[in-house]
Amino acid sequence: VKTAETLTNYLLDCGHVSICHAAGPTGSSIARDRLQGFINAMNAHHIQVDDGSIINCGSMFEDGYWCMQRIIKKKKLPTAVFFQNDISAYGGILAANEQGIRIPEDISVMGFDYGPMAKAELAAYQDGDLGSLGNDTPIENSKATMWDMLIPIVFLIIMCVCGLLFVGGFWDPESENCGNIITAFGDTDAFVGLPWGSLIAVVFSIIFLICRRVVSFKNAMECMTKGFESMVPAILILTFAVTLKSMTGALGADVFVAGLMEGAAAGLFAMLPAIIFLVAWGLAFATGTSWGTFGILIPIVLPIFTAEPTLLTIGISACLAGAVAGDHCSPISDTTVMASAGANCNHIEHVSTQLPYVITVAVISFVCFIVAGFVQNAVICLGVGIVLVVAALAVLKKTVGVSVK
Repeated sequence: VKTAETLTNYLLDCGHVSICHAAGPTGSSIARDRLQGFINAMNAHHIQVDDGSIINCGSMFEDGYWCMQRIIKKKKLPTAVFFQNDISAYGGILAANEQGIRIPEDISVMGFDYGPMAKAELAAYQDGDLGSLGNDTPIENSKATMWDMLIPIVFLIIMCVCGLLFVGGFWDPESENCGNIITAFGDTDAFVGLPWGSLIAVVFSIIFLICRRVVSFKNAMECMTKGFESMVPAILILTFAVTLKSMTGALGADVFVAGLMEGAAAGLFAMLPAIIFLVAWGLAFATGTSWGTFGILIPIVLPIFTAEPTLLTIGISACLAGAVAGDHCSPISDTTVMASAGANCNHIEHVSTQLPYVITVAVISFVCFIVAGFVQNAVICLGVGIVLVVAALAVLKKTVGVSVK
């Protein structure tokens, strides 16, 4: 409630009087609290809150999109919309952009978040501080449409898949993989297939956009040069990351972890799923690869639980979940590096803002794997997980964002 009041007060202090609140599901206590905070702030400023000021919607991307469409259809557009979370706010922004409504020139949009991400978003709202994104110069093109972005992306995906299949021998009559998608993918070389697919997609995109008269040939060539320049930091980070991975492998990290796991197997059998989760998380974080972690831990987990098929399933699940969690928040993971490079944001800022989300879910998962090791019942573990998620949200609601500076 308090945080919603603070955010609403900020909009009011900025001069917004006509504010619409895109409320969350009526069955959610968190959504009700945020709605109450919005009403409290509006009443404190003696501004009447009527039915038109509140639109009930869900909390997903498409809900925000639908909600903004309803707001746009109003006779008088509000000056600001306060969404109950960031995901729905992004949907609202997309709906506004499709109608030619500029954010924030025509209408301001506010979401709801926590941790470093909330701090970064508040800085953007209050001071216009966009971090490294602030260096970008917006370019308007009246001829460009959403399809000019979507078609090249879809073509890129298709060409990359075709490139992988081609290298894997899918269309080679003399290859054993001819006509077999699974074996072709298994024998392909991504370092050959993906560059070929990307190169073909780049050529197609240039021709497509020139034919659409969205860009000229000269501008297209300039964009290629700028694209190479923008990828230099990402390539350097990936180079350093690969160096660190190679050094970790040379030091025998996989052998050390294997010995650690095998030594703990006898004394902590029921706790092993939780231990596997932690080890997978730490190993993936340190090496920056989830697949590499799979390759190290799965061969260790399989023989440990040979006589316990239920625990085997739980152990493999813990390995997969921990590896993905560690890879997702690792600063040297290629997916993390490419995500920050693709969004053109500072790499360390990207890592620090996503860490709270990963840690929150990972802690809940760790507790669930402790329970799973003892009860070995999917229904009970799922119930415990739901309770922990609700409890975590309740704690975050009361402790995070109360003090906004």
